[in-house]
Amino acid sequence: MLVLINFIIGNGRVDESEETCLYAIGAGLLLRKTDVEQLLRSSMAGAAFRNSQGTASVKEHAKAAYQVLGVKPTASRKEVKTAYKRLVSANHPDKMIAKGMPEQVITQANIKMQEIIGAYESICTDKAWAK
Repeated sequence: MLVLINFIIGNGRVDESEETCLYAIGAGLLLRKTDVEQLLRSSMAGAAFRNSQGTASVKEHAKAAYQVLGVKPTASRKEVKTAYKRLVSANHPDKMIAKGMPEQVITQANIKMQEIIGAYESICTDKAWAK
């Protein structure tokens, strides 16, 4: 599902027909609509984070980092770390390998992990927290 979502958001936006299609495919994979929405939000935030590196203002980059982890800028250190650990656990490429996922899925998991780690480091730097 992530491979499909990342393909669709490649142009920087998701139109209504693409979103409807994603929900239908998600339903076929026994995913709830809220699960598909979360995957879509997370992937779009990851793309925004990747695109903001070096080109966006510090404020825009920080906003994208919080979106990648799915936390608010007012989140405590504990909330940020919990979100980080949850996402690392859910997206770790080794888990995809253990599940026998195809190489494309593992590649996407590696990209997602880079986004998660980068976002966490960016937030820690922004808030002057030790990692």
